[in-house]
Amino acid sequence: MYALYERFLDPVISSKGRAEPSRVETAGTYAYTAAERIYRRVVAVAKSALGDEHPRVAQSLEAYADLLNETNRQERAQELSLRANAIRAKHSNQ
Repeated sequence: MYALYERFLDPVISSKGRAEPSRVETAGTYAYTAAERIYRRVVAVAKSALGDEHPRVAQSLEAYADLLNETNRQERAQELSLRANAIRAKHSNQ
């Protein structure tokens, strides 16, 4: 399952570990809707392949949060960012 994650979902995340929502910005609302579906799937597959507490899950959550911020859904974005930070904190203490 991890190989599937790397093959299909890693390219969605930039080299900084973050999404680049501006790439889809010019295509309008439909692109954001499609991107959101992709990010939800990225998070689901990452959790399934790597476990809920894996650092890559934190990256995926943060990327999804970036997209939500771009679409003015700061409250949900904040929830995802907090979850990502909690995962990172857990791993920094190990």
